[in-house]
Amino acid sequence: MADPPVFAFLCTSIVVLSLLPLSSAADTPSSAQSIRTGEPRHPDFGSIYQRGRDLVSPGRKFELGFFSRGSLKNYFLGIWFVVSPETVVWVANKNSPLTDSNGTLELSNEGELVLLNRSKSVIWSTNSTKVLGNPIAQLLNSGNLVLRERNSSYAADYSWQSFDYPSDTLLVGMKLGWNFRTGLERHLTSWRSVDDPSPGGYTFRYKIDGLPQLEIASNGSGKVYRTGPWNGVGFASIASELTAVVQSFSVYNGTYAYLAIETFRDDITAKTILRPDGVAQCLLLKSGSAKWDPIYSTPFDPCDSYGRCGANGVCRINESPRCLCL
Repeated sequence: MADPPVFAFLCTSIVVLSLLPLSSAADTPSSAQSIRTGEPRHPDFGSIYQRGRDLVSPGRKFELGFFSRGSLKNYFLGIWFVVSPETVVWVANKNSPLTDSNGTLELSNEGELVLLNRSKSVIWSTNSTKVLGNPIAQLLNSGNLVLRERNSSYAADYSWQSFDYPSDTLLVGMKLGWNFRTGLERHLTSWRSVDDPSPGGYTFRYKIDGLPQLEIASNGSGKVYRTGPWNGVGFASIASELTAVVQSFSVYNGTYAYLAIETFRDDITAKTILRPDGVAQCLLLKSGSAKWDPIYSTPFDPCDSYGRCGANGVCRINESPRCLCL
C-alpha cells in the first residue's frame, strides 16, 4: 500500500560543499588528500566567512568549507548554499569547534574524513564502521556528503553520509525519524544562537511512542509543541496541504519510520529549520533569488504551545485572560 501524503509544513533546502581538495571532479576528492583553512579557494566560488579551498556539488548548488560567524573566534566545517552562503545547513564539528583558523580536513586511506586542529589532534571524524578499499568523499547535488567506494554509487554502499547526522536543517531528500535495522534516529537540534552552531536548547523529532507525531522539546522543560497523532492522512491540527509546490510524506513500516519532504518544481528549493528559539520554520527559495520566503512556522500562536494552560485548561487565542478552566 502506498505511503499516505503528509502535511507540507516541513520543507527544506540544502547546501553542500566539501573541504577536500579536488581530484578528477570538484565534488569527488580521493584518499590521502587534505584541505586547510586559509588556503586559496576554488576560483569560481567565494564565501563571506573564511578563506579556504572548498568542495562544490556538481550542480553548483552546495558547498562544503570552513566558516566562522559573528564575533566568535571559533571555526566550523559546514555545508551551505552557494547562492546563499549565510544559509548553513549542516555542521560537522558542532560539538568541538576549532579555536583558530588552523584546521585541516583529511580523507584517510581507510575512507574516514578526519578534522584536525593546529596540533594535529582529531576533533571530529566520520567514525564509520566500514573500511573502504578505494575510498572517495563526494558532495551530491542533494547536499548529502557521502563516503563510498570509487566504483560504486549506490546509496546502500555508502559507508557514511551527512544526511544521517542532521544539524538544525531538514532538506529535501533527508529523513526525520528512525531506521529500525540500525537503531539510528535522525532529528534536528537547534543552534545555540544565530552565530553559534553549537547544540542549542531544542530538538525536533518524529516520535513513535504510540501513533507517530512530530514533537519539539526543550532540554530544560521537556515538550513544548506537538502536532497530534498521525491519522492516516496527516497530523492532527496541521493542514494536510500547505502549498502546491511543497509536500511532505510519512513512512512507517518494519524497517523505517520517518517524515520527508519533496518539491514539485525544479525552480523551487525548500528547507525546514529549527531556530534557536525553538520555532520550526519552513522556507522557500526561488531560482535566481537569494531571499528565503517563510511559508509556515510552528508553534504558530501561543495556544500551539504544549500544556499552555495546564492539564485542565482551555486556551483562547483572542481572549483575555487566555487560559480558562474547564
